[in-house]
Amino acid sequence: MNPFLIRVQTGDGSCYIKETMKLKMPLLLATICLLSAAPDAIDLVVNGQVVCSCQSFVSREGVTYLPLSQTAAALKLKSTYDPEGRIIILKTPGGPTVVDQNATAVGGTVIPHAHPPLWTKTDVFLPDDFFTGPLSRAMKKEVKLVPQYPAPLPVPEAPPEPAPSSHRNPVDVITLDPGHGGADLGAKGPDGLLEKNVTLAIALKLRDELRKHGLTVHMTREDDRQLRLGDRPVMARQAGADLLVSIHANGFKELSAQGFETFFASLTATDQAASDLARWENQEIGGDTTTAPISDIDAILGDMAQAEALADSQRLAEMIQDRMSAVMKSENRGVKQAPFKVLMESTMPAVLVEVGFITNPAESRTISNPETQAKIVAALAQSILAYRDQANARLGFNPTEGK
Repeated sequence: MNPFLIRVQTGDGSCYIKETMKLKMPLLLATICLLSAAPDAIDLVVNGQVVCSCQSFVSREGVTYLPLSQTAAALKLKSTYDPEGRIIILKTPGGPTVVDQNATAVGGTVIPHAHPPLWTKTDVFLPDDFFTGPLSRAMKKEVKLVPQYPAPLPVPEAPPEPAPSSHRNPVDVITLDPGHGGADLGAKGPDGLLEKNVTLAIALKLRDELRKHGLTVHMTREDDRQLRLGDRPVMARQAGADLLVSIHANGFKELSAQGFETFFASLTATDQAASDLARWENQEIGGDTTTAPISDIDAILGDMAQAEALADSQRLAEMIQDRMSAVMKSENRGVKQAPFKVLMESTMPAVLVEVGFITNPAESRTISNPETQAKIVAALAQSILAYRDQANARLGFNPTEGK
């Protein structure tokens, strides 16, 4: 449920903005009068100078939240945000500052949130400790929030909706990435089944199915060869891919673990299991664990258009989970986020699909079965085609139009 923001007038005439999850219709036409005084505005102060006075703010459990639109403009910081992917990117002097629901990345440091941002249909509100902590650090200036109690002022209008995206090519080029290969075996099943073989079998069948529907499909590998993780997103970019789908089979020490899940990129993992899986998948042959360094965030997420790519990645991940749940009898483990290298270094929408646990004896037999693989291929193809049609419709193209 989306929160409502209401203007509250106190007994002494001052006003503030309050968030509520329940709002009866009569209150839309009335002012709520309280006995205690509350601030009418919050001043954003930088190095002792007031840069803006925010009347549109949110107070929740002792925490004050200010709107991104007003504060970024006052600080002369270019910003973009994605309400679906819950990602914010600010162009700060030392490089992009990236904010998600769990943490803020400033330079080479990831700072966990004490309080996550609040999202509405028209804006995002950032907590007071973001301004005094990570933002102050990124700007290398002292930032404070100071409440003010003047006479009532009009509530500012909601900021305009973001401008539509500029013209882009239609979505018709796909790169499929069968996980592992060559000396990189991936996970191994109790019956000797290797992840690298399962992922290649599924990817080859998916390639053939997508080509039947007019898509141009490139493969990172079409045989049993080893690739460096960082080469995979590079190959997708060189192919001009509009979409990257990486196919994997899961593994875990507990043989009872089962189910399928789909990931898209994030600086922080959804849970410990996702973090452990990303760490394992990011390991190159030779023992080195490679992760996208936060200091390289300008190369990975520096382009302001990446927020849109992350939102598209989430849309595709949700489509895949919905369609996989219709054909797979195992556990639907949901859509998750984690810092997989192949995703973090992709400049186009990208997802990583774990089709099942190869370490589970029953599931190993299932995902190696040609009939089950055909169902997986159908679910993935339907998802990609649905994503293609929706994305092309937003861009003003017919699904059958090529580049």
